[in-house]
Amino acid sequence: MTHHATATPRDLPSVDSLLGRCDVSTLVAKHGHTLVAGEARALLEALRAQARRGELPAAEVGADALARALA
Repeated sequence: MTHHATATPRDLPSVDSLLGRCDVSTLVAKHGHTLVAGEARALLEALRAQARRGELPAAEVGADALARALA
């Protein structure tokens, strides 16, 4: 996670990194890889757009926060 008040696009993980988390792999097992991967891509793209505008709080890019948002 970044130490700035707002996150940059570089602070966000890759889709593969997010899918590799234990709590996210539980979502994959329950809902299927295709669905969860698609939702992860959409979530990360929306967050990258927010970050490019300087509107993404750094707290929202932590691994736990991203897994909760994806769930």
